[in-house]
Amino acid sequence: MARTRKKPVLEERMNLIIKLRERGIVTEKQLNALSIESLLETENNITAEDLREILKLKQRVKSGKLFSWLCEDPELDEPTSSDFNENTY
Repeated sequence: MARTRKKPVLEERMNLIIKLRERGIVTEKQLNALSIESLLETENNITAEDLREILKLKQRVKSGKLFSWLCEDPELDEPTSSDFNENTY
């Protein structure tokens, strides 16, 4: 069963990238260094969905599958436990 969303996935994900850019995150290295703890400490209105999408974004950038993530490839949208390791967080 597909999830219902208010906005198209691409628009939501691009808005997330824009938020990160406004925060000064403009390189893969900066994205990978970003921690959930730092986001929770500095962002007043970050949602659980934003955190999930940031984790997915980090993994997709690392695996070279950013375009698939942006286009919501159903096979890549939900990461498996093997997609993440202790360095992802």
